[in-house]
Amino acid sequence: MSNCKICGKPLSNPSSIAREIGPVCASKLNIVKAEGEHGKSSYAYHFVEINGHKVGIVIDLINEYGGMSVTNNIEKVAAEIGVDKVIYCDSIGNWDYWSPDTGFKTLAVDGKATKSEKVAIKVAEERYLGKQPKLIEG
Repeated sequence: MSNCKICGKPLSNPSSIAREIGPVCASKLNIVKAEGEHGKSSYAYHFVEINGHKVGIVIDLINEYGGMSVTNNIEKVAAEIGVDKVIYCDSIGNWDYWSPDTGFKTLAVDGKATKSEKVAIKVAEERYLGKQPKLIEG
C-alpha cells in the first residue's frame, strides 16, 4: 500500500499511487511536467513562508512524468519557481532541504528518512529556518 507524500493517507487510485499524491492534495499543488524537454524536471510545488522567507515545497514527479530528477536539477527548479530555499521530496519519497548557502541537507530524524511534508517542514524550520510556517498563495 502506498501513502500520499503530502498528508500520509493511504492511496488506492492507480494514478494517485503512480504520482504518490492523493487527488485532494494534488488539487492544491502546481504541477510542472517535463514532457520531453531536455534539462527540465517534473514536479509539484507550493509555498510556505518561514521566518520571512518564501520557501518552495517541491515534490519530484520524475516517476510519473519523466525528465531530470529535482535533486540533479535543484538550482533550475528553484529559479523556475522563484525561491532560494527548497524543502523537497525526492523520487524515492525522502524529504530534504536545499539552499545555495547550505547545499543539500537531510531532514532525517534519528537516522530515519522523513516521509511526510508536515514533518519535513517542522524539521527544516527547527534546523535551518526558525519560526512557524504559514501557507501563502502562489
